[in-house]
Amino acid sequence: MNDLASAGISDTPFARHEYLRQWWTTRGGGEWTAAELVLASATEAGQLIGVAPLFAADHEGRKELLLVGSIEISDYLDLLVKADDVRASFLHCLIF
Repeated sequence: MNDLASAGISDTPFARHEYLRQWWTTRGGGEWTAAELVLASATEAGQLIGVAPLFAADHEGRKELLLVGSIEISDYLDLLVKADDVRASFLHCLIF
């Protein structure tokens, strides 16, 4: 996953596996007590081309999908996809 983050458009510490895992383990310091992890991935020709680190939680009165690291704790959250692999097909698989 760090390979995707490093080769991505927005390579930040907040996209690193270590950070995302720690954030999820503590749910942002306890901000999200009833959240469900939702990891979406895309492959092409047997190669991983993208990961969307998401979680489902109640937010502002409705169930939403949010990026792991949301909302007040992390900056510059993004999908993990190499710059060369950014294409509509990866984003299309995220439309539910």
